Parts: sequence; structure tokens; C-alpha cells
Amino acid sequence: MVERRAAMKTTINEILSGKYIQEEGWNPNYLETQTGIRIYRLNIIGAIVTALQEEDAWYVDDGTGTILVRNFSEKKQPLNAGDFVTIIGRVRETGNTRYISCEITHKTDPSWVIIRRKEMEKTNSTKLPIIDAEKPAITTNSQTELAISILKNSYNGASIEELLSKGIPEELLQELLSDGTIFQNKPGYVQLVGT
Repeated sequence: MVERRAAMKTTINEILSGKYIQEEGWNPNYLETQTGIRIYRLNIIGAIVTALQEEDAWYVDDGTGTILVRNFSEKKQPLNAGDFVTIIGRVRETGNTRYISCEITHKTDPSWVIIRRKEMEKTNSTKLPIIDAEKPAITTNSQTELAISILKNSYNGASIEELLSKGIPEELLQELLSDGTIFQNKPGYVQLVGT
């Protein structure tokens, strides 16, 4: 059984400046960044600057660059220019055009853009190790328990920055938001439901 590869957080600049590697046979294509990281699936956050409704495609800008994102699924995405979005997908290249084929696209609170920018600045300020992003992402129960413990002990919720600095992955926070365990009580802060 083939395991699903982790979606690596990246910037549009890294996507556009990286090298697209096309593999033979059933091996998946990937993007190799200038720092040597292989990205099979990616995770970006940005703002839609142009919506191409007829094509179900958008131009997305994250502050480092702009790239075309295409939705090939049968489910149309009702997104408009000005919407902030999280996109998980794969890099594709046709001729000289590089784009993202999205798997998941959903509207995002603008405060996540600021948090992602800070995350990427931290990552890029240190020398990145050469890693292969093909291993599946793992969220441990202890991370979930830690997040819930921090939120239980905070009367008005906790800042997302604080949770990220304590090793809670952004994907876990988004999962807890999606399943209704936590909610965003004000921009940049989350709170446990029922507290």
C-alpha cells in the first residue's frame, strides 16, 4: 500500500524558483527547492488576486510571488478575488507554465497568513537540512493533549503563535478547528469549546 505523502509548508517563491522533476513510471513527480528539499505535496496560504470562474482556477499571491492554482475535481469552488485560502496540492508543469493542481482548497482567516509568514521566516532564517518530504505526516496524541491542556488553562483562549511556539503543528490546530473542538474567539486566538 502506498502511503500518502505529507503536504510541506512552502512559499510560492520556492515553488517558482525550484526545479520540477518529472519521474518515470509510477514514481510521483516532485519539486526540488533550491535548498534541496523534495516537495511531493505542498501547503500554501495566500490571497486570491484573480478568480477565473469559468475555468475553476485562481491566481494566488502569498507575498513572495503569484501562481496559478487549478481545480480539476468535479466539485466547483465558490472562491472570489480577495478571499484568503489554504491550498494543499501538487506542483505541475505544462510547457513553461508551472501551476498547482489543488486537492484541498478552503477559505482561511487572514490571521493565518501572518502566522504562516512568521513560520516561514523562522524556517528560512536558519540553514535548512536536506530532507525528503515523502514520509507521511504524524500528529501525536501528546500534541493534541498538550494543545487542549494549554487551552483549558487559559480563560480567554491562547494565541495561535503561542501554540505554534510550543510545538503544536498548524495542521493539528486546523483539524481541531474543523472538528469543532476549538474555535477562533478573536483574530489570532483560539479557545476550547465549552470553556
